[in-house]
Amino acid sequence: MAKRKATSAFVTEVVSLLAELGDVRAKAMFGGHGIYCGPTFFALIAHGRLYFKVNDESRGEYASRGTGPFSPTPGKAMKSYYEVPRDVFESDEELVRWARRAVAVAEVS
Repeated sequence: MAKRKATSAFVTEVVSLLAELGDVRAKAMFGGHGIYCGPTFFALIAHGRLYFKVNDESRGEYASRGTGPFSPTPGKAMKSYYEVPRDVFESDEELVRWARRAVAVAEVS
């Protein structure tokens, strides 16, 4: 998704939208933010974009919607985190559903 807001405002918005998952918080790291649910690191925000943890089963749904993996530097993709598709942000319930799946993936990784 394109940069929507200043990073700190976007981080606050994401944490607020995902609050129903439980103890969701952001932690600054490596120029971005890690997103945790309890002790589980399941998402990251970098350059104004949100990425969720994926596995072999969920990765295809992200790719089929035109999003790709997080790349901390050009040419260095982290294929375990994919950008959340833009249309997922159109529904709070849909965003939470995708986040729950990312938490579940992260818990078994």
